[in-house]
This record gives sequence, structure tokens and C-alpha cells, in this order.
Amino acid sequence: MKLDRRQNRLYLTRNTEYHVRNRECVGVRCRRTGRWLGRHPALRSYLLGGMDRKAKVFHLPVEGARLVFATRTRDILTSPLVDVVRPEKPCVEQYTWRLRAGVIEAAA
Repeated sequence: MKLDRRQNRLYLTRNTEYHVRNRECVGVRCRRTGRWLGRHPALRSYLLGGMDRKAKVFHLPVEGARLVFATRTRDILTSPLVDVVRPEKPCVEQYTWRLRAGVIEAAA
């Protein structure tokens, strides 16, 4: 079995993209408009895993499960996943860990 060494994953729900780097949510984007959501509650939170209808948390989220993010004050549960993919390079260059002055900037 080959070890998956990817640091970045893109979790897609019907309306939202959750961009995760090493289990930290580093970007949330609206799928309809393509706009980054800088004030989304999942942003900068820790991905615990995926939850199915029976409230079982998985290590790696799978299609149909809901993402569970944890913050210091609360947990966040998303709508069901429709896909898990590798993000494109232009998206990775806009993640919040590359923030400058609190605003996501496009790569120069």
C-alpha cells in the first residue's frame, strides 16, 4: 500500500468547498460564486474527521459523511460531502496560511 503524503485536500459539499492543509481548514469558498469566505466558522479550525448518519467519526472523511471541525469554543458540522479531491495549485496559493494583513491575496 502506498502512503498518501498529500498535505492539501479539497472537501466538496453541495454549496461549499473546504480547503484543508494538515487537518487545518485554511480556506472556505462558495461553490456557486467562487468567492472566499473569510468569516466562515470552520476557517482555521481543526478537522476531526467525518461523521456518518449513525454519529460515528471516521479518521478520514468519505463521500456522504459530514465533516466535523473543532474550535476552542464549539464544533462545526458541515452538510454531506459529495467529493474529496486534490486542490488545484492556484487555490493553494490563496490559502489563509499565506495571509498578509488579514486578507486573502491572490498570488502575484
